[in-house]
Parts: sequence; structure tokens; C-alpha cells
Amino acid sequence: MHTCAAHRLRGLPETTRRLVLYAAASQDEALDTIMADTGAGPDLWPWAPAEEAGLVTVVDGQVVFRHPLARAGSYRTAPVHLRQQAHRDLAAALTADPARRAWHLAAACIGQDESVAAALEETAEVAERRGGFFAAAEALQRSAECSPTTADRARRYANALRAALNA
Repeated sequence: MHTCAAHRLRGLPETTRRLVLYAAASQDEALDTIMADTGAGPDLWPWAPAEEAGLVTVVDGQVVFRHPLARAGSYRTAPVHLRQQAHRDLAAALTADPARRAWHLAAACIGQDESVAAALEETAEVAERRGGFFAAAEALQRSAECSPTTADRARRYANALRAALNA
């Protein structure tokens, strides 16, 4: 992120920085989901400093970053434990969307976790049924990385390769 934008982000109130981080981690989640996950309540006033700083615009129930580097910088400059918590909170809110939930769980995963690996594998199966072989390959690769056992890891990598070849 440009130095000026990084400086603007650091100058925001803590609540606003948290909202911006969740928006950056969310990959286009609805505004109400972001607000609920952060515990910000229904008032939009905490977004005002980020809008005034030129980082985001809140419109039609969405948070739109004014530049891709603003999104990336908002995410990358946050401490790792806050990024991990953002992904956990977003995953908890996405019970109706298993694929996006699985990716947020994977983003929060450190090391291996079979429940995360299984969720990503299910996501890959759905993607493949819809003809999304590239998406399936990505999900299976990350699933393999999260797999705690060698046999599951090998099986998931092999399935990722098969999906990639089909792409």
C-alpha cells in the first residue's frame, strides 16, 4: 500500500480500522455481515473516517475499496492475530455459504486441521460438479495443506492435480 494510504489507515480510530480490516478480509461480504462480525452495531458512523480518508465507500449495502492496494494494505498491515480473528468471525457468520465459510476457516488455519481440510474438500466437490475445475484444484490444494495425515494429504494433492488437469 502506498505510504500515504498506510499513514491514513494508521490515523483511523480503532473501530474504523477493525471494520476496514474485516471488509478487506471479507472479499465482498455484505455490509451488515461485516458490521455484525465486528460488533459495531447498526450505525454507519464508524465508516465515516475511512470514507473521509479516501480508503472506502459504503454504498448499496457493500463496502467498496477505492483502490485494490487500499484493500491489500488494509489487510496486510493488520497484525496477524487480528487477521486470523477476522477470518474466524466471518466464517462463523457464513453458515449459509459453506464454500466461503471453508475459505475463511482455511485463512485462519495454522498448520493442519482435518475439519478445515474436509470443508475445503466438500467445496471442491461442489465446484467440480459445476465445472469449476480450477476452483476445485485450488480448494483441494489448500485442503491437502491443512490435512493432518500423510495419506489424506497425498489423496487431496492427487485430486487437486486431477482437477487442474481437467481445467
